[in-house]
Amino acid sequence: MSISNDYSQKLVSAEKAVSVVKNGDIVAYSHFCMFPKTLDEALAKRAGELSNVTVKCSVGMATSQVATSDPNHESFTYVSSFFSHSERQLGDKGLAFHLPGNYGQDHWNLIRGFGHAPNVAFIKVAPMDKHGFFNLGPSASYERATIDRCEIVVVEVNTNVPRCLGGNHEQLHVSEVDYIVESSNEPMTALPIVPPRAEDEAIANLLV
Repeated sequence: MSISNDYSQKLVSAEKAVSVVKNGDIVAYSHFCMFPKTLDEALAKRAGELSNVTVKCSVGMATSQVATSDPNHESFTYVSSFFSHSERQLGDKGLAFHLPGNYGQDHWNLIRGFGHAPNVAFIKVAPMDKHGFFNLGPSASYERATIDRCEIVVVEVNTNVPRCLGGNHEQLHVSEVDYIVESSNEPMTALPIVPPRAEDEAIANLLV
């Protein structure tokens, strides 16, 4: 099968993709600015239908609709190993929970089989290249290990994701993907530029 045919056959709506999530599943989201907003919104619509689903993220730089859709945690429990600003706001309302861990050990824990393996991965990616590879963008720290332990892998394609190269664990081939969802290509989350204060410049000069 050609790469383009493989892509076409796996391309589905977000609603179809999130239908793979079952009661009791652990769903792993890609982290940081690679938070899978389209899939999160679609999964949130299944609140009241599912039960005991855990959604795991780390520094998710978007307000999870899964967390806000189910304040009583009957369908979803949203956990994050490191809280972002939006996750802290969710946590203050009892909508998200901190899952303690050592970020530097996450990759090794996954490949060594420690802890409960996620059942489904929702991963935001850059568009597929001519060789059939999706790039994991700026959040490729332990995504590859997450993907390797999951039963089902769903990618959310966004044309604004930069291709970040390094030669190690930053790519995912279309043959390894179960479903492909094309997002609305929302801009990547970025922190605002804050002008340095006089104190900041003084500290920088001392360091230099």
